[in-house]
Amino acid sequence: MNSKVKRFRYLDAKFVNSTTILEQVENQSYLWTTIVDPNSVDIILKSYGDKQKRLILKSALGEPRTFSEIFAICKLPAATLYRKIVSLTQAGLLVENFINAENTFRKIPKYKTVFEDLEIVIHADRVSIRVKLDKLGIHYTVSC
Repeated sequence: MNSKVKRFRYLDAKFVNSTTILEQVENQSYLWTTIVDPNSVDIILKSYGDKQKRLILKSALGEPRTFSEIFAICKLPAATLYRKIVSLTQAGLLVENFINAENTFRKIPKYKTVFEDLEIVIHADRVSIRVKLDKLGIHYTVSC
């Protein structure tokens, strides 16, 4: 692999290892996966149930964004935004990738949501979540 390009998996190992996947259905450029692990489902529901976290996830949907860009979109206090981004990153729902800032040696993190879309499925005995991953975005590639 070219040393100038780094690849980062969307779903970090912690999240994938704690997730039970029932099915994977391919449809065009997307991959649908069903998550049934109760702990993973709980993390996802709590994160999307939090209005501020949901706003952050929505702002980082599709295009990777810097902290400053998310700050401008969400209009949350910086400390709150930082705390929520750390929480979402640790939960595996937001991925972080570093890019080189122009004319400096500083690395700036950009954040992107893991899921393009999700559906909550309620069964008589359990709750599962179907999530849509962009197959082309399974690996987030940035030139470094």
